[in-house]
This record gives sequence, structure tokens and C-alpha cells, in this order.
Amino acid sequence: MNESALIARLHEAIAGARRRPLFEQLASAVLAEIESGNLSVGDQLPHEPELAKALGVSRETVNQALTMLARRGYLRRRRGVGTFVATPDIE
Repeated sequence: MNESALIARLHEAIAGARRRPLFEQLASAVLAEIESGNLSVGDQLPHEPELAKALGVSRETVNQALTMLARRGYLRRRRGVGTFVATPDIE
């Protein structure tokens, strides 16, 4: 995963019209990266403060977006370690 390319794609995705809350736009952008294969199982996302600074949003916005995706099973979060793309659950 190229971290700077990821951040550029996420920034582009949230820079458009803001009809939905910013955290939802960011969550959708991260999910699109996962579904497109740009982020693979086990890839670590940049840390919250780094993402927030690079995207020009608050850390809380990043936290809400990543927490939403973790609750849906797309990400695994480990305090003090990082946020990783999760292995999809088999239904």
C-alpha cells in the first residue's frame, strides 16, 4: 500500500460536495479503497492524527469513520498498535 497515494485518493473523495456528514464520506471512501483492492486484508491504515492532518479534518472525524467501519467488520482496531483491514467474515 502506498500511503501517500491512499491519502490523496481519500482527500479527493471527501473534497467534493458535502451532503452527508464528513465522517460518513470518509468511511465510504475507505470502504471503496477496501472493495477496490487498493487496501488489502492486513494492511495498516495511517494513524488517526496523521490521517486527520493530511486530510484537513479533525481527529474525531477520522475516529468516527474508522470506528464505524470497525463495527461493520471491515477494520480491526488495536489500541496503541493501529487500524488494519480485517479478514472478511464468511456468512
